[in-house]
Amino acid sequence: RIAISMLDAAEKEGFLKAGGTIVEATAGNTGLALTLVGRARGLWAIAPRVLGGLDALVSQGVSVEVLDALAVSLGVARGSFGTALTTDLMMEAGEYLEETTMRQSGALRQGLVMPNPATARVERAGAVCDLPFEQVAQGDIVVVQTGEAVPVDGLVIAGAAQVNEASITGESLAVTKEPGAQAIAGSTLESGLLRIRAEQVGAATTTARIAAPIRGALEERSAAEKLASAQANRQVWMTLGLGAATLAVTRDLRRLSSVFLVDYACPIKLSAPVAVRATMSAAVARGILIKGGPSIAKLSAADTFVFDKTGTLTEGRLDL
Repeated sequence: RIAISMLDAAEKEGFLKAGGTIVEATAGNTGLALTLVGRARGLWAIAPRVLGGLDALVSQGVSVEVLDALAVSLGVARGSFGTALTTDLMMEAGEYLEETTMRQSGALRQGLVMPNPATARVERAGAVCDLPFEQVAQGDIVVVQTGEAVPVDGLVIAGAAQVNEASITGESLAVTKEPGAQAIAGSTLESGLLRIRAEQVGAATTTARIAAPIRGALEERSAAEKLASAQANRQVWMTLGLGAATLAVTRDLRRLSSVFLVDYACPIKLSAPVAVRATMSAAVARGILIKGGPSIAKLSAADTFVFDKTGTLTEGRLDL
C-alpha cells in the first residue's frame, strides 16, 4: 500500500490492472475462459521481466536481473501464475521506489545547478508574450523585470537594472547593467527593467555550459555503489548453488522457487545507490551541491576545508 500510494494516476492504473490480472490468473473456479484470459494476460505482463533477464544474461552474465527472471519463470513453470505475477508486481514496486528517489534527486540537483525559469517574456511582432523557456530563440528580444531571472546570455539594448550575478560569479553585491552591457543567464534582477537581445540560448548559455560537466560528475558511482553491485552479483551465484542443492535433495520446484524469492541480492544492489542519491537530495534541499557519489565517500577522510571567496560563509551584506 505504501508503494502504490506514491504512484501518479497513470501508474496506479497500471498496478491495479496488474492486480486484476493476478486475480484472473488464479480464479480457476470462475470458468475456463476467464482462467485462460487471465493466464494470457499474466504471461504478457511478466514477459518484459523474462526478456530483460535473458538480455542481461547475454550482455552482463549472471546478475540480479537473471535471478529475478528465474524467480518469475519458475512460478509460470509450476503453473502458479498468481505467484509469478505477485512476484513481478513486488519487483516493479521496488524498482519504482528506486526510480522515484533517483528522479527526485536529479530534479533537485538540476534546479540547483541550472535554475532555468519556466517561461520568458519575449517581444515578437510588436507585442510582449510569455513563451516556454525552451522556445526562446537566438536574436529574440527578452524583457526581464525586477525579481526575475535572466533566461539568456545576451546584449542589453535598453533599460537599466541592478543585477545579482552571485549564482555565476559568487559576488553577492549587485552590478549595474545598462545598454551595451552583457547579461548572463541565471543572474537575477534586484531592481529595474532590461531588454536583452538573446545571443546564447538553451544549452549554449553560460549556466548550461557550467552545469554540463557538473551533471556528468553527479552521475559517477561511488566505491560503495560499485562494491554493492559486485557483491549482489556474487550473491546470485550463491543463491543459484543453494537452489540447485535444494532441487537435488527435494525434487520440488516450489521449494526451489522459495529459495529464489527469499534472496537478498537485489536489496544489496539497490541500497547503496538509493542511500547515496537520497543523501545528495537532502544536501541539495539545504543548498549544498555534492559533486557526485565519490565525493561523499571521500568526505569522511577530509581534515581541512578551504573556502575560496567571500560570500561563501558571509551573509551577503556589508558591515563594520
